[in-house]
Amino acid sequence: MTQKRILIVGCGSIGLRHIRALRSIGVQTIAALRSGKGHNIEDPIFDDITIFHDKNSAYQWHATHMIISTPTSMHLESVVDAVKLGIPYFVEKPICADVGELERMNQDSLNLGIVGYNLRYHELFVELKHIIDSGKYGKILAASLFVGSYLPFWHPEQDYSSRYEARKDLGGGVLRTLSHEIDLAQPLLCNITKVYAKILKMSQLKIDVEDHVDIIAENENNVHIKIQQDYLQPILRRGGEILFDSGMLCYDFSGNSISYTSYDKKVEEAIFQGYDYFDKQYQVQMEQFVNGARGVACTVMEEKQNMKVIKYCELSSQKGIELCLD
Repeated sequence: MTQKRILIVGCGSIGLRHIRALRSIGVQTIAALRSGKGHNIEDPIFDDITIFHDKNSAYQWHATHMIISTPTSMHLESVVDAVKLGIPYFVEKPICADVGELERMNQDSLNLGIVGYNLRYHELFVELKHIIDSGKYGKILAASLFVGSYLPFWHPEQDYSSRYEARKDLGGGVLRTLSHEIDLAQPLLCNITKVYAKILKMSQLKIDVEDHVDIIAENENNVHIKIQQDYLQPILRRGGEILFDSGMLCYDFSGNSISYTSYDKKVEEAIFQGYDYFDKQYQVQMEQFVNGARGVACTVMEEKQNMKVIKYCELSSQKGIELCLD
């Protein structure tokens, strides 16, 4: 078996998380390409990692895989480089700021990559998809997905206003940064075909991007979908509700639980309680990536659909009307 040589481009908090995940699955040969503009890393896990500060040297290291965890606005530059090197790439979500950039890539470029929607590897998502695919609760009528947490709490050791999540020039904003729910809605419920969105800056946060988004959507099966994202909740909230013609299913990523209330019994019943620890989803994600398994990964073609939804949400909010996706 060829030795895995993993080059990580960008080593902020998510880059470090990927390094820990790689170490936990036994990958030892890791290098990092750093701009030199980020903060110093004192974590001992970084001690035996080869550090590069220029692309030419990094690319001559002969990596077998590339992980791209730079700010969103810088993703595509590294994607193009990975394609030129002919190596598989893993890129953090969203893959770019504008779907138009993605549409100019050829099919071979798209086939080499996967996009880092880690919640697809969470055991709760796996269980949710199993329940929905089984059809045990009947037809889906509507769904509501939500996520919110207070941006300054994310990395309290850093100035939140300087991070990419807070900056338009780096591809930040709640619509893109918290796009997991847009992604989850599609493998769980089917592709979104219509959107009406309100994209707002509601708070006094020192950011030049939106901090609250409401989306009303419809999918190929005429399921009514609501998605809410924000940077404002004092306690992390991530979950949702799915209304079937037989009752209501509720899920909570924070509590790693699923419950169901049927019209017959009218009593909420716990149907799943997981014990997945937070890092496991990243370990499974990295294991599948370095071993060439697609599994539940978000492909670049699926990300193209996510980016199209984001584009049409922005257009809808600007125009104040519902829009059909092309």
